[in-house]
Amino acid sequence: RDSVASRGLGDVYKRQVPPERINQLIEQGGNLAKTSERRNMTVLFADIRGFTSLSESMSAHQLSEYLNQYLSAITKIIFDNTGTIDKYVGDMVMAFWNAPLIDKDHAQHGVEAALAMNEGLIEINAEFAKQNLPAISIGVGLSSGDMNVGDMGSMYRKAYTVLGDAVNLGARVESLTKFYGVAILVTEDTMQACSGISFRLIDKVQVVGKTTSIALYEPINYTNKLSKIQLNEIDNSLKAITLFHNKEWESALSLFKQLESNAVLNADVYRIYIERIQSTDIQTLAKDWNGAFVHTKK
Repeated sequence: RDSVASRGLGDVYKRQVPPERINQLIEQGGNLAKTSERRNMTVLFADIRGFTSLSESMSAHQLSEYLNQYLSAITKIIFDNTGTIDKYVGDMVMAFWNAPLIDKDHAQHGVEAALAMNEGLIEINAEFAKQNLPAISIGVGLSSGDMNVGDMGSMYRKAYTVLGDAVNLGARVESLTKFYGVAILVTEDTMQACSGISFRLIDKVQVVGKTTSIALYEPINYTNKLSKIQLNEIDNSLKAITLFHNKEWESALSLFKQLESNAVLNADVYRIYIERIQSTDIQTLAKDWNGAFVHTKK
């Protein structure tokens, strides 16, 4: 009976989880209901930067092989970090943690997967270089929170997927990596659930479709792998953003300029704040201004 269950379960999940985890799913038994349930989870979205221009330079066959190589490598990294593949949409990869397998460290594993994906691009691009194919850069966004997970769709087609505000937020966060010039962005809920990883506060934002603001963070690396210079820059960046939120413009501007000049991390975010401060009309700021930047594009 177990072999029959294993075979059936394998058919259901074989495209979404690595084969070696099927037995773990069977052992969890009662948690395998295909009806939708609400869980606290982490979702990840990853997109190739400038994919449209890349695709226009290739034949249909070349593009298919190019994407297959990239998606296979990225999927392996997600599987290696206990993630579940939700779907591929063109060059976009969507994955989640804490379903179907229970994973109490879902945020930690999601961020570790994102770091490994970014690191894995070195090997992926080295292989592309051998084939005279263009290098890839990606943007990755993660969000943690309550989500609905289960079989969803129509009478014609269903898929095991996640839905909810936290899922939509993950997609918005990924799109903002382009704006800030960073490879990975996560929400505060995701950041707070992680340990052993150093994060740089990037901004307080109000994304499209939301009336409240959220803090966004960039996971830099495992703390024990960072130099004192990098750790010091993370601390000074937080000080500068705090000064900005407190409307201490001159001190914030001075520190942001210092950070930009001596940056070992990506300096785009410092330039964004310098421009904001220099273009801010203090007289027009609302009394309840909290420093949040309102993004009007998805």
